[in-house]
Amino acid sequence: MDAPQGYRLKEAVFVKGGMVVSAVRDGGMVLFRTSLPFKGSWELFANPQGYIISNLYYDRESGKILFVSDYNGVKNLYEMEGNGNSFGALTNVRFGLNGFFKENGLLLLSDFSKWGYSIKRMEYNPDYPKENNFSSGYKYDVAEKLSKEASLNADSLEVPPTIGYVSKPYRKVKNLFRIHSWAPVFYDVDNIKNLTYESVYDLVSPGFILYSQNSLSTAYSMAGYSWQNGRHTGHFKFSYHGLYPVVELESSINTRDRLRMTTETDGLGFTHVDVEELAGSPLLRAGIRVYLPMTWNIGGWSSGVVPRAFWRFTNDSFFSVDRERYSYYQYGNVGLSLFRVMNRSKRDIFPKKGGGASLLFSAVPFSGENFGSLLYGSGYYYFPGFVQGHGVKFSVAAQKQFAQGKNYLMSNSIRFPHGYQDRFSKSAVSVSGEYAMPLFTGDISLTEMLYIKRIQMIPFASYCSNEGQLGREQMWSAGSDLLLDLNLLGISYPLVVGVRGGLNGDKKGFVEFLFKTPL
Repeated sequence: MDAPQGYRLKEAVFVKGGMVVSAVRDGGMVLFRTSLPFKGSWELFANPQGYIISNLYYDRESGKILFVSDYNGVKNLYEMEGNGNSFGALTNVRFGLNGFFKENGLLLLSDFSKWGYSIKRMEYNPDYPKENNFSSGYKYDVAEKLSKEASLNADSLEVPPTIGYVSKPYRKVKNLFRIHSWAPVFYDVDNIKNLTYESVYDLVSPGFILYSQNSLSTAYSMAGYSWQNGRHTGHFKFSYHGLYPVVELESSINTRDRLRMTTETDGLGFTHVDVEELAGSPLLRAGIRVYLPMTWNIGGWSSGVVPRAFWRFTNDSFFSVDRERYSYYQYGNVGLSLFRVMNRSKRDIFPKKGGGASLLFSAVPFSGENFGSLLYGSGYYYFPGFVQGHGVKFSVAAQKQFAQGKNYLMSNSIRFPHGYQDRFSKSAVSVSGEYAMPLFTGDISLTEMLYIKRIQMIPFASYCSNEGQLGREQMWSAGSDLLLDLNLLGISYPLVVGVRGGLNGDKKGFVEFLFKTPL
């Protein structure tokens, strides 16, 4: 059976005395009818005039053809007389149908809403108002205008005899930076933790960020300002993906005053570390990170192996007895991260299943009697909550400093519970749990500048046992994150903003602000 000339067949349904098919070409979709057995001829059955027709179904009881069409702007269910002379709508849903099924006078519909797809039931009534043609359907004004503007036939264009521009090579170095967007707050993104799904949201501070991305999408830059603890702080980060491995440069200035460390021996022969804060001398930190993002996505699961190396320089200083002088504190580390998580749907806050682990070794090379080394490991696992759309994250981490016979301890890789300041740690073990749930899913349009899509809450609890210089201490915190998925200030991409509050083991409350962007 050959299709009508110039058309491609889409669907077919057997009707009394023949067959009705939908066929498409550049001008849109058309319904044809032919008798059976096929004699090589087609007659026009109906012309939808550009509207979509799908899910053709012939109802033997009423002799009518049922189909799904976007005639009124969204996909609804329609019926058409067996002779094609008139048709009418059977449903009027808000967001559109995906399919239907008819049996024993009932229609089962796949209806879409803000809660996703659901199956609805209705009685089939063939006596709906009818229309004689498709001429009065919904018109997409924007699409109509764009279609008219693009209606010029390319064959009629005249090509000028001379080219009006000069071809020149694309200089990668010259075009590394191209500012394209901004954010009204400052937040520091850990690209590796985001890549491996270990981190979902980032802490935010008052300030702003400028984003840059080159035309090849191989160079990403971020320059920002933040107001932290009463200090004006500057930040810069550059990431280049045009090579393998990825190379990142980062720096910050004035997050605090820089420190100067010395060792002192008391009358009993015990050695103590004296830390002096040099007021008015801002801390400068700079680092370079190299990593291989070996990731793959198979069967709905994202997996990866990410080896990495990092070097950091600071203008904090320590006194070396052997060298009899102060030296700047700098260190390096190498590590490996593994992960495998189930891909998230749009409504998921956490991945439904999966987890990952990281191992990190840090050292201060050529530091002699001053610093040892540090070994850090962490793991995390996601699993479903008690209700669909809820999620649970369980995390563990531990670190150990090998500093026997050394004067100083290295900076920590482990994170202490929320609400605690960083502190000296010879060894530490931490566990934490989070439970993510949506509180509201819908559309809240407060003004033209603020549109809220979802409200979510993530209660959490964490515990850490830390061995410091004065002995072992127990730390804990508990609280909750409250987050809004929204569009703000006319920014084209969606944002997630929120607040974190809770109480720690020192019976002190804490408040932090959270932020996430797809950039």
